[in-house]
Amino acid sequence: MSKDKSLSELGDPEYWLINVQNATGPGDSMRKLLVGISGLLGFLFLTVAAWGTCHVVTPSGSGNKSGSDWNNACNGLTGSCSPSSGMIRGDSYYLAAGTYAPHDFSKANSGTSTITIKAVTANDHCTDTGYNAGTMFGQAKITGQTGLITDYWIVDGQYGAGRTKGSYGIFVDLTGQTGINGGFYGSTGATGTTIRYVEIKGTNNTNVCDSLIWNDGWKASSRPHDFTMSHIYGYGGNSLTKQNTMQNVTLEYSIVDQNYEDAVNCHGEPIATNDTTNFIIRYNQFINCVGTGCIATPCGTCNPGTAEIYGNVFATDQTAGILSDGVIVALSGGGWTSIKVYNNTVANWQLSQLRITPLNFLYNSGGSFGGLDLENNLFYNNADVVVGAGGGTCLSNSFYSNNRVSAACTGDQTGGAGNPFVNKNSDWHLVADTNLWSSLGSPYNTDPDGGLRTSSRGAFQFGDGSQAPDPPTGLSASVQ
Repeated sequence: MSKDKSLSELGDPEYWLINVQNATGPGDSMRKLLVGISGLLGFLFLTVAAWGTCHVVTPSGSGNKSGSDWNNACNGLTGSCSPSSGMIRGDSYYLAAGTYAPHDFSKANSGTSTITIKAVTANDHCTDTGYNAGTMFGQAKITGQTGLITDYWIVDGQYGAGRTKGSYGIFVDLTGQTGINGGFYGSTGATGTTIRYVEIKGTNNTNVCDSLIWNDGWKASSRPHDFTMSHIYGYGGNSLTKQNTMQNVTLEYSIVDQNYEDAVNCHGEPIATNDTTNFIIRYNQFINCVGTGCIATPCGTCNPGTAEIYGNVFATDQTAGILSDGVIVALSGGGWTSIKVYNNTVANWQLSQLRITPLNFLYNSGGSFGGLDLENNLFYNNADVVVGAGGGTCLSNSFYSNNRVSAACTGDQTGGAGNPFVNKNSDWHLVADTNLWSSLGSPYNTDPDGGLRTSSRGAFQFGDGSQAPDPPTGLSASVQ
C-alpha cells in the first residue's frame, strides 16, 4: 500500500476492493484483503470516535440531570451541560422545546474541536430513551444575549422556513432587553463558529442599538475568522449583523425584515461591516430595509474590507422601508478595497421610500468601492436608478419598469416592460427570462435554489436550472 493515500481513500471500500483485485503472487489477495479490512475498521473507529457523544437538555431537567438520556436530562444549560464549564469539546447537546436562560459560550478551546447545540427533530434527538415528541419537539427559546467568548461553536436549529415566525428550531428573543450588544455577541471569540436555522427577534427599542449577531473582532488578540450565519430569520433589531475586524465571514440563505433606526443613536443598517476581509453575502432577502442602507460601512476610522455580494434580493413589499443613502453604502473612512456585486434583484424602491433621490444602488459617501465588479443585477419598479459608484467593471444589468439615469454599462437591458416576477412583492422568481447574463464561473453560477445559472440576470435563474436537457429528437436507429 502506498504511503500517500488520503484518509478518504483509506476508508473507501472501493479502494480496498481494487487493491485486492489487482493483487499478484501467491497469497497476495488474502494478505491485502486482511490489511484492507483492518485499515477500513480502523478508519471507521476513528470516524465514529470523532463524532463524539450526545447529551440532552430540557428547561427543568429530569432524573439525575446528567444529560445521558431524556429520563435524566440536564436542567437547562447548567451542570454537565453548562457551556462555560460542563460541556465537552467534540460532543453535541440537544435542546427540547421550552424556554432557556442565556449563557456565555466560554468553554476553553481544544484545537479546532467544536461543541454543537441543536434543536431536536423527529429523526435527530440523540436517544429514544425517555423521548416524548409531544412535549420535547418544538422551538427552543433563549431569552437574552449569548456571548461568544471562545471559538468553534455550532448552534443549529435544524429547521426553519422563510418569514414564518415560530418555524425555526431555535429562537432568540431579546424583547425587553437593555444595554445589550446582540442575540449572539463575539468580542474575543467566534472563530470557526456557525449559527444556522435560528430565528432572532430584536428589542425594537430605539434606545438600544441591538445587532442580532455582532462580532467585534478588534477586541480579540488576533482577528477572528471563519464565521458563518446561515438560514437566519432576523427582525425587530437595529441590524441583522455587525461584523467588525473579521476574516472569512459568510451570511447566506437568511432573511432580515422590520429593522429599525433612530436618527440620533442607531442608524439602521441590516448589515454593518468594517475592516472585514472576505465577507460573503449571498442568497439572502433584505426586506423593507430601514436606515443608511441595506449594507453599509458605518465607521469613520476603520479600514476598508473586501466583499462578495451575490444572489440577493433587496426589496420592499410596498408596506415599509426607507433608505437614507442607498442600497449598498460606503461611508467615510470605510468601504471596500475589492467588491464583487453579482446577480442581485432590487425591487419596489419608490420615491416615498427614499430620503435621497434617485435610488442609488451603490452609494459612495466618502468611502471606497475599490476593485468594483458589478454584473447581472436586475432592477424593477424603482424610482430612477443610479447603478454604480464609478470605475471598475460594469456589465449586463437589466431594468424593468424603471429608468437607469447613470452612465450605461456594457450589455445593459433597458426599457423592460411589465412585472418579470411571480409576485412583485414576495416571490422574485422570473416568469420570463431576461437578456443573456454575463457568464460567471463557480460559485457565482448557482442561484439560491441550487439551480445552475445559464442565462438569467437577477437573483434567480429562469426555470429549473438543475433540470436535465430535453432528450434529442429526430434520431433514427437501424439493426446491424
